[in-house]
Parts: sequence; C-alpha cells; structure tokens
Amino acid sequence: MADESGEFVDDFDPKANAAAMDAAGLSVAKGLLKAEMAKRRLTYEGLANLMWDHGIEENERNLRNKVSRGGFSAAWFFAVMMMMEVKMLDMSHSYETVSDYLNRPAT
Repeated sequence: MADESGEFVDDFDPKANAAAMDAAGLSVAKGLLKAEMAKRRLTYEGLANLMWDHGIEENERNLRNKVSRGGFSAAWFFAVMMMMEVKMLDMSHSYETVSDYLNRPAT
C-alpha cells in the first residue's frame, strides 16, 4: 500500500488481521444460528429442549450466554445445525469479502 507521497508503506499486521477475522467469523456464526432459529420459530428454551432430546444437557440461560458472547466451537455450531435439521446455510448476506473487511476504515 502506498501513502500520499507514493512511498510503499507496510501496514500488514497479522495479529490484528487474525483477531479481526475471528471477530467477523463469530459474528457470522451467531447471525446464522439466530437466523436458523428464527426460521424454525425456535426460542432458546426450545433449542435447549431439542438439545436435551439429543442427549446434550443445556439450559436456556446457558444457551443465551453462549450465543451472546460467541463462546462456542465450530463443532458445537454444526452439531446444533444438524439437530435443527439445517440442510443448507445461505451466507450470501452474512459477511463482506475478506479483503473488504480488512481494508475498511477503522472505527
């Protein structure tokens, strides 16, 4: 990337970029989970009951906290998607391209 004078400026920060992508990924995963729950008119209580039916002990409060803070793994996310019988995820409205995300102005 060049500055105003045309000089090359190396502003690549791998740690900051990785942290930004992690945050973006969590945001997308939370949004997809909430969208799939909404499509099925499934509350957190209903999701907890569904998980109990599959032998996973979760309660409504823990689920709310887990989803709110994004404290779940990809394995947990996909297990929940399978429990809800999600066949396809539409991510077309969920995220920007990686380059758009990394190149947007800082807030």
